Amino acid sequence: MVVTKLGLLGMFLVAFAISAGTSPLAIRIAPKIGAMDVPKDNRRMHKKAMPRFGGMAIFLGTEIAMGIFLFNQPKIYAVMIGGAFPHRLGLSETVLVFDHHMKFLGGFDEFVRRIPEFRSRCIEKKLFVEATADQARVLVEGGVDGIQFDKMPAAELPALVEELRTINPHVTLIAAGGINPANAAEYAATGVDGLATTALFTAKPLDMSVRMTAL
Repeated sequence: MVVTKLGLLGMFLVAFAISAGTSPLAIRIAPKIGAMDVPKDNRRMHKKAMPRFGGMAIFLGTEIAMGIFLFNQPKIYAVMIGGAFPHRLGLSETVLVFDHHMKFLGGFDEFVRRIPEFRSRCIEKKLFVEATADQARVLVEGGVDGIQFDKMPAAELPALVEELRTINPHVTLIAAGGINPANAAEYAATGVDGLATTALFTAKPLDMSVRMTAL
């Protein structure tokens, strides 16, 4: 999927305009439907009731903007028609943590220690982590929602998937990195819940020729 810098700017401006325009309406609607956050414990910073419906305005802005600038691309529709679905189209999706994120958080052990904190700060999103086999065991014990394995050989996955499911039967496991039409079936048979790949968005160049004739 290719989005130009101008397209990204346009998507941001559309999302901002829609979110800003609908936020006042969301604030007015919130009290009428009971979507208010009333401070009743020390976890809340605010002292008076605050509307909780503002997220809907942001959701509308981002989804409409993505629909205009992303989902109108034929290849996105082609992937969805084929049975797959696009992901990581924006920051509003699942929280996915990589190794370089952990380095800024103080390392792997510090990240594991703070998993409950991170989960409490993204309660409406899933917390996924790209990890090695050893890290995955610790992370699943720690309570993450899912693990993404990058470039792990398919032969090593079945036993690991079974082991992780004994720790948490509900954990989501994704295989990624190097997945293509030639090995997708092998990875799918390992027991993971899904495959993440960009192979569906690549194709060989179209062989074209030009013929010229004298007028």
